Order: sequence, then C-alpha cells, then structure tokens
Amino acid sequence: MFTIGFKPYAYVGDTITCDVDGFTATATIYRDDTSDMPDQRDDGFWPSRDPKAAGYVLPENFEAEHAKAERVMAAWKNDEWFFCGVAVTVAKNDVQLTEEYGFALWGVDCNYPDSDNAYLLEVANQLLSESLDKARETLRKLCNPLVASLASYVSGDDGNLPRRDFLFAVATRILDDLKIEHGLQ
Repeated sequence: MFTIGFKPYAYVGDTITCDVDGFTATATIYRDDTSDMPDQRDDGFWPSRDPKAAGYVLPENFEAEHAKAERVMAAWKNDEWFFCGVAVTVAKNDVQLTEEYGFALWGVDCNYPDSDNAYLLEVANQLLSESLDKARETLRKLCNPLVASLASYVSGDDGNLPRRDFLFAVATRILDDLKIEHGLQ
C-alpha cells in the first residue's frame, strides 16, 4: 500500500513508490490530454438558483459558490491546476511487469484549489491490487517454462519431482539473479 502521497502541489511526472511482497509499485502523474475546461466536463460546475438545474445551490449560498467557481476557473486558466491520470506500474528487480497505462484512472483533479492532492494517493491505492495481480500473473508466465525445464533436469531415478511451488521459487530466483532486461511482458 502506498503510504506517502504526492506533494500538495504536484507536477506531471511526479511519482510515489511502495514495496509489496518483493514487488515495487510506482504511481505516476500524467497530464490528461483532454481539452475540456472544467465547466465543460461538469454539468453542475456553475451554481444555479434553479432547483431543477444540476448546479443548484441554496439561495443563501449562491454568492459564495459562484465566487468559488470563478476562482476555480481563474486558477484553471492560469494553469494552476489540471486534469491528470494516475497510473500504477509494478516491477520486480527493475523489470517492469505491467504496462505503463494498464492500470490508470484519468480525469482526476490535480492541484485543485484548496486541495492537498490526497485523492491522488487514494486513486493510486485503488489501482494497486489489480496491478499487483497482473504483475504476479506475468511473473508466473515467465517462470512456468523455467519450472518445466527445471523439472526435467531435477527428476530423480525414481521419477519423483520436487513440489511445483519449490520449482516456482527456484525459477523466480533464477529470474531475479539474471535480472531480465526491461520490457519483457
């Protein structure tokens, strides 16, 4: 689990990492390439006095909510905040086992006014479990041929083979020792 979040003011390319069961997970911030402005993406962005409208606010809150929306749009136009994607990749011994954008959520607010970016940490942790599962699956696919190969070499005269989990552990250790070149998936 990621425990240390992104900085309160984050930049494209910022990362956080955590180690889980011998795997290293990295969450990275990418700029979402949408050109939509916040008021084009959110039907209720601008406050409204109309109770049937998506942006309805109580009449006594209208002025404050409208001022807030104006401040948020001004910050957007000044490039002080942006929509981003948070993508989680998983590696073992510097070998990336998941695709760069295979586990990502897009359209997330980054540096939103009066925000500390804590939500980016939540997103990273939501993506972590599935990305670890995929990394384990990829590692198994890499190890299975080694397990089969090892089994043919280590079977005794009596035909008994060591347990598969032992062979898998040996194959994993061989891959660790070889430090497979980046890019194998």
